[in-house]
Amino acid sequence: MDVVQKSSLLKSLTEQLSARPSLHAPLDHRGPLPADHLTPGSTAEIQLDEPTSDVKMPKAGDLKRRRAHIHDLLYSASTDSSRCVVDVEAHFSVHHMQLREICIIESKTEEVTLQRIWDQPVSINFLSGVVEGISSEDFQNLQADLRSHLEDQTWIGQNIEYDFDVIDRVVSFIPLQPYQKDHLRISFHSANLIDTRHISWLLMPTESQHRLKNLHQVLCPGKDHPWHTAQGDATATREMARAFGSRFTSSYH
Repeated sequence: MDVVQKSSLLKSLTEQLSARPSLHAPLDHRGPLPADHLTPGSTAEIQLDEPTSDVKMPKAGDLKRRRAHIHDLLYSASTDSSRCVVDVEAHFSVHHMQLREICIIESKTEEVTLQRIWDQPVSINFLSGVVEGISSEDFQNLQADLRSHLEDQTWIGQNIEYDFDVIDRVVSFIPLQPYQKDHLRISFHSANLIDTRHISWLLMPTESQHRLKNLHQVLCPGKDHPWHTAQGDATATREMARAFGSRFTSSYH
């Protein structure tokens, strides 16, 4: 991130923070990043080679609209919403996903409400509709469990838009049905998203990479977790978010 990008990011974040009626009020739903910033995967994720297929491909405009829709879910949560911490370990591209781990933790109690770990990643081809590494019944149960635990919830996570994109695609996926434009529609319309990277941008604005581990060390010194595992990262995210809330607000719960 160069000096101009840092300056623009700080200006945007400062404007949104100063506009809040109180310190613990949620940020404006725009977030400090442009609506088209999200791309499938991230620098921390391994990009898969695209599978060859004669099925029609998603159009760039449809993908951009989906990313903008996900971005619009940021920071619309009220302080009374049910909150959970979500982390996914997956390799994800536009057309293909390998799902390794999912963990959902209740924010208040630290109860692990859902955890899935696969020795061999679940492989999903969005173009052909082929799923490998999981039975049809287990995949349907996974979709139902994700809906029941995440519908009408506020999702907290580091780069939560990525986790949302992965889970939303899993839930809306129809096995053995080749790609159609409707497959890019959002399933979790009522979800609210809180990205803990904003805490890093606020406390460490000059950092070049706003990683979960670095921010956790600042807010929760002396604690450690098995990083890059769903439960380890989700637990660290919860600790970090609650430490920030306890330190900088008077009514965090």
